[in-house]
Amino acid sequence: MTPAFSTGNGRPGGLASTLAPIVMTDAQTELPLHQENGLHYRGDGVRMELAVSAQGDFHSVSLRLQLDNPCTVHFFGVRLGPLNVGRNDRFFGDIPGFLERIGVMSARTARDEHTAASFFAMTGRPGVSMLLAGIGGRCDDASAFFLRGDSLHAGWKPDRMCAGETACTLLLGIHRDPLVLLQAYGRALAPLGRTGPAPTGWNSWDYYGGAVGMADVRREMTGLRRLRCGDSLRYVCIDMGWEEAWGHWVTNRKFPARIARVADRIRAAGRVPGIWLAPLQVGLFTVLARTRQDLFLRDAEGPRSS
Repeated sequence: MTPAFSTGNGRPGGLASTLAPIVMTDAQTELPLHQENGLHYRGDGVRMELAVSAQGDFHSVSLRLQLDNPCTVHFFGVRLGPLNVGRNDRFFGDIPGFLERIGVMSARTARDEHTAASFFAMTGRPGVSMLLAGIGGRCDDASAFFLRGDSLHAGWKPDRMCAGETACTLLLGIHRDPLVLLQAYGRALAPLGRTGPAPTGWNSWDYYGGAVGMADVRREMTGLRRLRCGDSLRYVCIDMGWEEAWGHWVTNRKFPARIARVADRIRAAGRVPGIWLAPLQVGLFTVLARTRQDLFLRDAEGPRSS
């Protein structure tokens, strides 16, 4: 037996389904899990525990994954179904490539193309019933929601070697109106949000890209003082472009002063300095890439640098 999921509360357009735990070692291989007692499941070297409770307008599903030995985990979470995906059903959320797909597509197409969403996904028939599945708390791994067969897979995609115990939470909700679902989801996540005012400031990338120089930074800080809202812009962040090259983080013709001196000038102007870094990436034509190839990842063709 697997736990049944339904909204109850007499809501129209409800959907009753089942939850089943799932652990995948790659995109096609699922570890067999059998139910021991209650919502405790065990497989070869792996255990999964589910806990389902009401949380406002949603069902909260807590997952606890335990690995006896380190192993590669491609995906872990729950399978929710059957959904009886129909011709008019839609699948949408934070879909990779959403500029091309506008974030909404046929559920059948999403299923056929194994299209995934992150953070949350919503699927169903507008005006009849919509199912929203989303993260319910912080987790170190990326979330993933995708259709496979006639089920929605909701959970996390570490795609790496995992060990020990991992605990995460999902939120599941159903309603006829997708906007009502989204508002309820926002309320559910509100306690996890940032408290206090949002950090505001100026970032060089938005206008200068990689062509920024110290003269540009000084000119912009002068401009900030003239703005009516300038006092609320606390941070001045120098994005990509202050370095000589990726992996060659030294003074240069655009920023002749050491970066600590640049930070001092920003502080003297009453702002908080910020800096962009890519510490693990190195340009192909830098001295470091030419002389210390032992530091770089290798493939069949030799060392790799960005």
